[in-house]
Amino acid sequence: KVRFAEEVIINGQVPNPVKDNSLLFMPNVLKVYLENGQTKSFRFDSSTSIKEVILTLQEKLSIRCIE
Repeated sequence: KVRFAEEVIINGQVPNPVKDNSLLFMPNVLKVYLENGQTKSFRFDSSTSIKEVILTLQEKLSIRCIE
């Protein structure tokens, strides 16, 4: 299972609660929290496609099948 962060901590600073409960924007980084407590961060740029993100997640997290 993969779940995504509800907030991002930058340089140890916990952000103030956001009114609409949206995620804090952190440019060009996708941070994935794993069930075992580890996190994996992936960088991307404006030319990165969704397919590339999914394939990178599949490879780096050793996911066998994406439904």
